[in-house]
Amino acid sequence: MGIWNRIVFIFYTMLGLIGIGMMIGIIYII
Repeated sequence: MGIWNRIVFIFYTMLGLIGIGMMIGIIYII
């Protein structure tokens, strides 16, 4: 259970970083 929680946490963290990177990229493009 703990291992799955860690995998999900890392997965969502990476998704969040990608989302923030895309938002920053769009802001810089505009």
